[in-house]
Amino acid sequence: PIIIEWDKLQLTDFYNMCDVKILVELNRIIKQTFKNVIPIQYQKANNDFEMDNITKLFYDALTDFHIDFNKLTAPTTATTDLILYILLIHVNKGVVHNMKLTVSKDLLLQYINIVNKAVSNRTTLPILECILLTADHKGFVMTGNDLEIGIKTAPIDADIEEMGEVAIEARIFNEIVRRLNGETVTIETDDKYAVSIVSGSSEFKIMGQNGDDFPDLPAVEQEKMYSMEQAKLRDMIRQTIFSIAQDGSKPVLTGELFELKDTSVNVVSVDGYRISFRKNSLMMGSGETEVIVPGKTLSELNKILSQEEEDTLSMYLTEKHILFDLGNAIMVSRLIEGDFIRYAQSFSEDYKTKMIIDKNELIQALERASLVSRDNRKTPVRLMLRNGGMDITARSDMGTAHESVAADVEGDDLSIAFNPRYLIEALRSIEDESVKMIFMASLSPCTILPVSGDAFKYLILPLRM
Repeated sequence: PIIIEWDKLQLTDFYNMCDVKILVELNRIIKQTFKNVIPIQYQKANNDFEMDNITKLFYDALTDFHIDFNKLTAPTTATTDLILYILLIHVNKGVVHNMKLTVSKDLLLQYINIVNKAVSNRTTLPILECILLTADHKGFVMTGNDLEIGIKTAPIDADIEEMGEVAIEARIFNEIVRRLNGETVTIETDDKYAVSIVSGSSEFKIMGQNGDDFPDLPAVEQEKMYSMEQAKLRDMIRQTIFSIAQDGSKPVLTGELFELKDTSVNVVSVDGYRISFRKNSLMMGSGETEVIVPGKTLSELNKILSQEEEDTLSMYLTEKHILFDLGNAIMVSRLIEGDFIRYAQSFSEDYKTKMIIDKNELIQALERASLVSRDNRKTPVRLMLRNGGMDITARSDMGTAHESVAADVEGDDLSIAFNPRYLIEALRSIEDESVKMIFMASLSPCTILPVSGDAFKYLILPLRM
């Protein structure tokens, strides 16, 4: 056993003792001697609890191993190797490069597809084009991080023979695993970050990178929690994300506003021409708060959210980040700073013309009318609301189109023009068979509402005819 005078130990001494040859034996020791570790010592300073540097390392390392430091016994020479091993992993991450594990090919590919959503395609930092593979006492996990979005999987079922860490270029790793013909995949690395991938009749050897160079995900305290069904959030994103701003002149409009309450959540997007609003219930909340989540984050999140009704997720918030815990993975994203526009005052219940119409019939008529228009902004469709229905016309250099749709119209006759794409996108996101549309004047916004209830609101600005 290695004898260490703990009160004289300095951090640099750990690096001097990092002999890879002893790690195999230490791996055996950690499995046998897990109950006798070192107690946490502390000192009083100005009546406040304060740890010295080495004690803080002990505390952090033991916390990582889920050890109750209040019930630990004094150190012995028999347990010194164990302490060194724990601290070796914690303060010198990446020393153990000789990773070896075997995992199901289908399971590996499933999780690669998840973390790929956070891998950067355009970057000057090669490490951001990688997936980080980590095999340690907590299990086998994979991580992607493009510095805006970070995704880390839950422990993946795998047979870990040797613990270690390596970063692998995501594109080639995905292509290799996808084309393998075996049921399981064995991944092994050496101390020079060379990665061996073996499955069925295939064997690949590619160069990886030092896992130490991979950026850590931002730390998000899991205190302020909001939970809901994944399918509900998936629908809310799909039903609003089409109206976020595409240019960065107003950064707050490139994301969506999340208005979180104890029992409900509102998601709102605005691009300057339209407003999309969706409301749904929460399973659990932690008070009222508002955050702006980047559109890119929500677009990638939507690709990995489950459609199963029983699957839930938890959201945790800090001032600068949001964490989505999906159970099989977590996604961490930065938040957009700034004040979102006061959208609520744009909606009004007043109207001079109200129409209840079959949603699908209206979509089909708008799509047919817009066929003669090459540019929907320059050649809009005109809606003529009258008693008993609505006429839709479009005119361009290519030709003209005319459609008639039956509808229940109440109030004044009205002629108004719109970009047909804005109407079609809003209507497609609605699952109801019929919708209510209210108007004030030919140059005032149109609001699309449910026939009953308040689950959604869409506001669209008209065009001059």
